[in-house]
Amino acid sequence: MRCLFLFFLLPGFFAVSAWADTAVPHPGNVPRVVWQGVDNYLRTGHSAALNYWKNEYTPIEEGRELEKRLLPVFREMEREYGKLLKVEPIVARRVSASYRQYYLLFGYRHDILFVRFDVYKTELGDRIQDAHTSRVADGFLPELTTPVTKAGSSSSRSAKD
Repeated sequence: MRCLFLFFLLPGFFAVSAWADTAVPHPGNVPRVVWQGVDNYLRTGHSAALNYWKNEYTPIEEGRELEKRLLPVFREMEREYGKLLKVEPIVARRVSASYRQYYLLFGYRHDILFVRFDVYKTELGDRIQDAHTSRVADGFLPELTTPVTKAGSSSSRSAKD
């Protein structure tokens, strides 16, 4: 499905934002299970996010494994590159009718981290099945058939919001 939006910036000038197979998710399209943890991270730190993801929505055993994998990554990023300042949705990839992957950019003061959340929709609600991180986009982000944005606005969540 191909979508095209025009954003009018000034009279007579406009920017175009377009996408093809994979759309840039607005934070409202990122599942609450993911975005609430992001909000917790931005407001109070990585521990609050990991506790939320571990305790609220991931089966407890898998939640401990998720925490073990993400905790050292988040600690290292904060130690080396400063505080997390913003999180931007990049792409949502539909794997099946009930399984999606959400790619986010975590923007620290001096560097970035790409994070992918695998989310399974159950009759009880969305559940995080897994999460992965990478410092390099190539080989981590799915191939995009067209640019995600050409110009104009982007949706993100920052520490000051």
